[in-house]
Amino acid sequence: MRVVLFSPFKGGVGKTTCAINVASAFCSDHSVVLLDGDRNRSAKQWASQGRLGFPVVNESEEIPECDLLLNFPASKAGGFTPILGKHTMRAK
Repeated sequence: MRVVLFSPFKGGVGKTTCAINVASAFCSDHSVVLLDGDRNRSAKQWASQGRLGFPVVNESEEIPECDLLLNFPASKAGGFTPILGKHTMRAK
């Protein structure tokens, strides 16, 4: 599985929009899952309309089998927390 991480430290810069557009571009040729780690859960809200061609999960849900996982975590002061399934990596 390949992982693409969107992790700007500032809010409101388009993480959700970029992640959904990249996932949409790849979902015709690959099995894609979008992991919504943002506190607002905007991608989960978009997915609830049923128009995305890929599943959107949050960090507490099981990640389906996929070729490409797109992840955009909530940023934290002093670093970010990419979330991969139940495992968390910390970077600064």
